[in-house]
Amino acid sequence: MSRPAVATARPRRVLVVGPYPSAAGHVAARRAPADPVIDLHAVHVAVGGGPGAGRIVALSASHAARKRAERLHDDVTVWVVHPDPTPDQRARYLADGYELVDTGPPPDEMARRPRVPTGTAANAQAATKRHEHGISLPPRVADDGGA
Repeated sequence: MSRPAVATARPRRVLVVGPYPSAAGHVAARRAPADPVIDLHAVHVAVGGGPGAGRIVALSASHAARKRAERLHDDVTVWVVHPDPTPDQRARYLADGYELVDTGPPPDEMARRPRVPTGTAANAQAATKRHEHGISLPPRVADDGGA
């Protein structure tokens, strides 16, 4: 005798972007207790919070957690908090089936504001500049050349 097919729910996927406090607050107010939340800001803080390598590790860890959460067979919503994704990152989320929730100011207001570089490229550039000047090294190593 064969068993009837059991429908497995595919997790709903929601990407929340915008300023960190409002994006995290949006998720906290709406998520169910069992919903996984992958919060890039929280992961970044947990791995050291620095530019460059810290940001890259946070992005990699968040990506792995997100991909695993997407394979859950539970009836849950996978929430991803990514405060300022690049256009390419946002496009990949949308291609992966994420609904977009933007908690930031309206686009017309954002267009009037000057753009401040953020994200992985800006952080990697800052880390490279700091490394060239010995700033990213512990003070003792920077002062005595590592001896």
